[in-house]
Amino acid sequence: MKSKLLPTIIAGLLLVAVPVAFGATYQGEVAATYGEVDLEDSASDLSDFTLEGTYYFSQVDTANRPLAESAFLQKASSVYLNGVYSRYKENDSEFDSSEKTNVYGRQLGADFYIPNSIFYLGAGISEFKVKSEWRSDGITDRETLDWESQWYVKAGVTPVDGLLVWSEFYEDVDVSEHWNINAKYVMPIGASGQWLNLEARYETTEDEGDDTQVFSVAGDYYLDTHLSVGGGVSHYTYDGEYYNDNENEYFVRANQYFTDNFAVNLKYADGDYESSWTLGATLRF
Repeated sequence: MKSKLLPTIIAGLLLVAVPVAFGATYQGEVAATYGEVDLEDSASDLSDFTLEGTYYFSQVDTANRPLAESAFLQKASSVYLNGVYSRYKENDSEFDSSEKTNVYGRQLGADFYIPNSIFYLGAGISEFKVKSEWRSDGITDRETLDWESQWYVKAGVTPVDGLLVWSEFYEDVDVSEHWNINAKYVMPIGASGQWLNLEARYETTEDEGDDTQVFSVAGDYYLDTHLSVGGGVSHYTYDGEYYNDNENEYFVRANQYFTDNFAVNLKYADGDYESSWTLGATLRF
């Protein structure tokens, strides 16, 4: 499933003429993404589609800010709803067998910046459902699992303009067995209209003696308020009774607002055992 057209698409995106923004505002947006994963040494198909809508409690002003970061820089509180559909398919002609798995997910949440303070809170609930089908030796088995749900909360601080540091907590998960720290900082640099976005995340999980650690860093350079290019790396460490390994994944991404209200974004990732690409679009109103 590797897309040889993706580098060409990215190059074309960077050559698009960029319009000039003059203080447009918006209060809602809809975003959609489609992605595919290529597993190393596997004939499997893995793809996913997401759709998300966000409503901000007040108008978001984009004047003198990169369009993609306007809500973040304004500390605009919001509510969001999204849906996810993932499909996994594998065929083994040698043994005349196949496997199909469909995962359906939905999430409702809110982000809230407490007025006149440095504090940030978030909360929501996620649900998912799995439908599977196996075929072997001419016999087909099917299984559909009921919807499962999990609530989550987020808490953080914004000590300076453009910086948010936060952690996420999940239902029925002991903090001592799973904790994380996240940071995002957006700051102006250089000439007018140029900005830099920096992101970092550290996460550690312990599950019955199996430890997993994830550390990722990323950055985006805004050539102007409409166009950004960036990339990053994620490092995974697995330390368990039966499996020990280290993995790295590198990615590049670009985001282009063709107008103040419409954007297209691309991401390509290449890891030790898989590669993937994602194409997305955002519409604001």
